[in-house]
Parts: sequence; C-alpha cells; structure tokens
Amino acid sequence: IDIEDSSDYVTISYTIFKNQDKTNMVGGSGDGNGAKERAYNHMSFNNNIWQDTTQRAPRARFGQFHLYNNSYTGNTDASSYPNSYYIGMGAESRILSEANVFDMTGSKSAVGRVFSNYNGYQFKDVGSWFNGVAASADLEAAAKAALEARYSSAVSAGASSGFTVAAYTNELGWTPPYSYTLGSSAAQVREHNLANAGAGK
Repeated sequence: IDIEDSSDYVTISYTIFKNQDKTNMVGGSGDGNGAKERAYNHMSFNNNIWQDTTQRAPRARFGQFHLYNNSYTGNTDASSYPNSYYIGMGAESRILSEANVFDMTGSKSAVGRVFSNYNGYQFKDVGSWFNGVAASADLEAAAKAALEARYSSAVSAGASSGFTVAAYTNELGWTPPYSYTLGSSAAQVREHNLANAGAGK
C-alpha cells in the first residue's frame, strides 16, 4: 500500500501484511521534494500485523504518523523475505509509536534493526516492546543512533534538495486529535491482532 501525492487523513488498521518486501510507502514525491507532501500525510497505522516482511512498515515521509498497537514479526536470516528493518524514518516525518510489539529473530536481531534512517529526525515511543521486553528508551536511542550514523550525508542531501534535517528529538510538535486505547501488554496486543486482523473479521 503506497499513499502519496497530497493524500491526507488515512488510517490503515486490522490489516495483515505477510511475505512481502516493500509493504508501505507514504510520500511519493521523494525525500528531496516535499511540495506535494509537507502539509499532508496525517496517517494512522493501528492493530496491523507485519509478518515476515523485509522493510517499509511503513517508510514514512513528510507527515504525522501515529503507529500504535501493531504487531511485527521477522527473521533476519530468513531465506525468503529476511527482515531488514521495520520503520523507515524518512525526511520530515514525525513518528509517534505507541504500544507496538516488535518481535525479531535471527543472527542480526537487535533493537537497532527496528529502524532505517532516510533523513528523519523526529521519533517518540510510548510503551512499546522488543522481543517481549519494555523498550521505549531503547527504541528512542536506536532511532537517534540511526540518524547519527548518517547525519553528515543527511545534512548534505537536505542542503541540496531542500528538506529539513536537524538533531534527533522526541518532541514531535503534535498529539493525536482522537481518542484511542493502547494495548496493555505485548501478549495482549499480539492476541488481539491475531484474533481480529485480516479479511472477513
């Protein structure tokens, strides 16, 4: 599912993404041209399952992204659809992650592999888990490290293409304008999504 070209106020919920490479891209104008995206892309992804997907769950560009109560499972060593990363922090994305369950196996399994940085610098986590363990602080540290590992090249790309790059922050400048209920535990989120996500449910 790609969402682009000034799309706005879109929710993807209770969907199963399974055995895929590039699952979700938001923002189609490219990291260097936010003209069609910058004022748009208010997105919610909730109660979805990403199972054995390689990347882009989602890859986020130019917008406000609320990711909550989602379940992620992947194996970095899988022969088909090995996990590369879950969340792609794209240019000027402001990502709020809440009560997400990130499960990962394989020889390269690590909290840092939740992210790939594509010039994004704003990410906040509240109450998520990595392999069953509460991991908000670790997730934010990993998001910061992913940016810092390529900060010089991100700044150079921003200077040449016009998007904003700054030091990592968990201050997003927005809060969700709707009510919602967060999962109470990793097990509860997994079980709820398995019981309710997918066609016909």
